[in-house]
Amino acid sequence: MSATDDARAVGAARAATGAGPDVPARIAVVRRLDRPAAYRLVALGRPGEPGWVAAVGEDGAVMSWAASATGEPTVPAGPGELCWWPSARTGSALYPVRRTGPGSFVGLDGRHVAGPEKG
Repeated sequence: MSATDDARAVGAARAATGAGPDVPARIAVVRRLDRPAAYRLVALGRPGEPGWVAAVGEDGAVMSWAASATGEPTVPAGPGELCWWPSARTGSALYPVRRTGPGSFVGLDGRHVAGPEKG
């Protein structure tokens, strides 16, 4: 993943949401646990102000996006890798979980999230 990939992801997020080039962008890389892939979570807008969030795949396509009325982060704080897999426990790609150790994940609310089943 490179700066070119970052720029492409931001451009795709701006196009999907209608956000202009003057709107600040923040990027977080999220690893998918259901397949060998990752995506970029692009937050558009100033922290604490209304904006948008978009999940952009490695191919540059927007997986999903939504308006953010508060501008608050959609990722858990703290150290560890951001991860996501499609399930009822993880819901939307716009709200990844953070891996805090082997098989240990926390959600945005700081609560433990059960990891994906094997096999």
